[in-house]
Amino acid sequence: MRVDRRQMLECARDEFEIPLWRLVEQLERCLASLAAVPHFDSNDPTAVGAAIHSALPSALADSGLEEKGFALERYAQGPCYKLVSSVGATNPKRSASIELHFAGPQGGTSKSAHQFANQGDDKGQPLPGFELAAPKALLFFLAYHLTPTKTKVGELFLMFADSVDRQKIKLQRPEASHSAEPAARPADLGPENSTQVKAKKNAARGDERRDETTKRGDASSGA
Repeated sequence: MRVDRRQMLECARDEFEIPLWRLVEQLERCLASLAAVPHFDSNDPTAVGAAIHSALPSALADSGLEEKGFALERYAQGPCYKLVSSVGATNPKRSASIELHFAGPQGGTSKSAHQFANQGDDKGQPLPGFELAAPKALLFFLAYHLTPTKTKVGELFLMFADSVDRQKIKLQRPEASHSAEPAARPADLGPENSTQVKAKKNAARGDERRDETTKRGDASSGA
């Protein structure tokens, strides 16, 4: 079966746009708190990325996304968390692995490909809308661009992370009325070989999986 990659992105946006912004709004609470921490350098992309990365389990728990089929997988290589779900870009649905990527003018890492990019994906012509055989799993980066104050996410993109092409699609922040339980906001500061992580308020960090994965390239550990 062959699929149009642009349609895959659009389908992922339709399914993930509101849930992913709910998660990001929880992470913004972390950013707002970090801005008030003495001696924390918010201009250090590695430090910011590591802080956001470590906040993911608690943020996911507070976002309510577990009830909507989202989970975290922790990988020892890196180490890194990946947000996993499924998307109806093809029939049957495909699993989707999403990794945070600190990007944009205020970012980030120079990471260009997902660590599992060589598993089950065909290479293809880098033209918008081109078709490829549907992969076993969809590999995405959630690329977030911080505002100059480093306390809010200014722009959010979903982009392919499989080295086939660099297509991306912008996720629009939904109005509060779109969600029955909008995420709390700061008051003023404006796949396969993995271990499922049960996200809790104070998730343990010690149960990393032990196996062999490909390297994460030139990514920093927190993004």
